[in-house]
Amino acid sequence: MTETFDVNATLGADELVRLTALQMAERLRAGTTTSVELVQAHLDRIAAHDGDVRADADGDRGVRAYLHVNTDEALAVAAEVDAIRAAGGPEADALHPLAGVPVAVKDNIVTRGQPTTAASRMLEGWLSPYDATVVARLREARLPILGKTNLDEFAMGGSTEHSAFGITRNPWDGDRVPGGSGGGSAAAVAAFLAPFALGSDTGGSVREPAAFTGTVGVKPTYGAVSRYGLIAMASSLDQIGPAARTVADAAALQQVIGGHDPQDSTSLADAPADLTAAARGRDLAGLRVGVVTDLPAEAFHPGIRAGFDEHVHDLGQRRFERGTGFGARPDQIVEIEPGRREARVRRAEFEIGAFDGAFLCNSATPVCPITAIDDIAFVNDPLLLAKVEAAWSVQAAQPILDHDDDEGVSRLGR
Repeated sequence: MTETFDVNATLGADELVRLTALQMAERLRAGTTTSVELVQAHLDRIAAHDGDVRADADGDRGVRAYLHVNTDEALAVAAEVDAIRAAGGPEADALHPLAGVPVAVKDNIVTRGQPTTAASRMLEGWLSPYDATVVARLREARLPILGKTNLDEFAMGGSTEHSAFGITRNPWDGDRVPGGSGGGSAAAVAAFLAPFALGSDTGGSVREPAAFTGTVGVKPTYGAVSRYGLIAMASSLDQIGPAARTVADAAALQQVIGGHDPQDSTSLADAPADLTAAARGRDLAGLRVGVVTDLPAEAFHPGIRAGFDEHVHDLGQRRFERGTGFGARPDQIVEIEPGRREARVRRAEFEIGAFDGAFLCNSATPVCPITAIDDIAFVNDPLLLAKVEAAWSVQAAQPILDHDDDEGVSRLGR
């Protein structure tokens, strides 16, 4: 569905739930839909299509995205928003632009008054006495919380098959998994059981389910969203992030939950950028797109690689030129060809920090091709740095190694 739509159109419940979150918000502000109607439409769809995650998987063919459905509170918040809008005045003018749009929350984020289990029977029935910061911000913005979504137990998994309470299914094919650990949030969004949702991401738990379900999942910059109230998996990597059906919806939800929090010592002090405006923009000038080219055809289901190549080609037609290395200009598509044992980094023509250290060489990746002396800035292992500098001094005229050059490997040492 495009961003242009008839805000005054008469829509049934099944059509309402298929709107984007921003379209729902626009209808709420225009008075053509109420929050109670939106919440009830989602609750009815959950009842019809989600099933019971605790039921026998063979006997219940629902999506099974939710561990807990927050019916009474969600409808109460929706009614409150509708009453404020109907009354008008300063309080109505002060409502958040997304007020009244429902949202789902992954069940490892604590919520006062609702169960928080992290999909583990060890926490079954536990009610948190406080809200996570992100939940407090949802409440402040008056987004009705539809319920808590399923995950791999304590977020340890990649398929949402390892919840203590039962599996979640991929809405596109009930015999397939939705990814994990946050498969419940992604499945709820993909199945129109929520317009958007919160997940948490340590090593892919928002992003992988998005890829599995055809939705949008974002792991924000570390510290951009408070971790206060998130049941930790790995505190130095965990981040709460949005799951949505569009980039603009994900940006809008990120705007709600992001920002500094004194309760989290790793929270960034920087003021959040206007991500919603950025997501709605269409000017791609200056954007660099990295394309991984080491993608063996046998690793993909038929059609996946073709679709990937089609989208890369489409980007190439939209103000991009195709580049061949990291020395490409900022408006180029850059092809990344990783070796089996190395981070292939060419430093010469782009700024330090462009990849935020993701390609630093270390003792686990001992082969580091050097194409310019500046490449040495990316070596963060002191012993390897000494070897690289020594090797550079005698081989400055050529790249030192290729990843299949075993003789070269022995020259630098492992």
